Amino acid sequence: MSKEQKVKWTCHECRSKQPKLGNINTPVRNVKEGEANPSNLYDENTGLDNITFRKKQTDDCQKTPVCSPGSASCATINRDDAFISAVSDKVLKALKSELPAMISCVLKAELSSIKNDILEFRQSVDFLSTMHDEMKNMVETLVKDNATLSKENTTLKTTVAELSDRLNNLEQHLRENNLEIQGLPEHHNENLPSLLNQCSKGHRLRLEGG
Repeated sequence: MSKEQKVKWTCHECRSKQPKLGNINTPVRNVKEGEANPSNLYDENTGLDNITFRKKQTDDCQKTPVCSPGSASCATINRDDAFISAVSDKVLKALKSELPAMISCVLKAELSSIKNDILEFRQSVDFLSTMHDEMKNMVETLVKDNATLSKENTTLKTTVAELSDRLNNLEQHLRENNLEIQGLPEHHNENLPSLLNQCSKGHRLRLEGG
């Protein structure tokens, strides 16, 4: 620090009591905007001669392009933008041309699989329907046969009962003229007519036809 700077130097506490200068955006300003030149914003007693003041960028300055139209960097940026735009156009065209075909191919594959599943399901349903019809016909036939057999069984029972009665009547009729002899000893190879003749002679009976 030079001697002049040492003479002009003031402490922070004393400097804070001095009026603020050099900021045109502060509510309190003691200088006009036309006098806000960094070279005029300090006096000999402030000790601000070593500070470089920068002007606030205006809207026109902020809107100034980074590169000039004729510079190499601007040409590179333009080429990059053109390349990106061309690539984007190609990608969009490729999507527009190939995406419907891809979607159609995927849908065809999925629909073909679904169609095959539906055909298999239909075949299974047809098979079950055929089996059901056959079983239904068999049951109907069995029901009819059972009804017929039931009628025939009833008829046969009635016939058997009638035949049994007739047989009993015939047996009773055949036994009306039968003669039962009890108390006779049984002999091997006996002759019934001779045995009857002997019995009749013993009882003094006469057998006709004998």
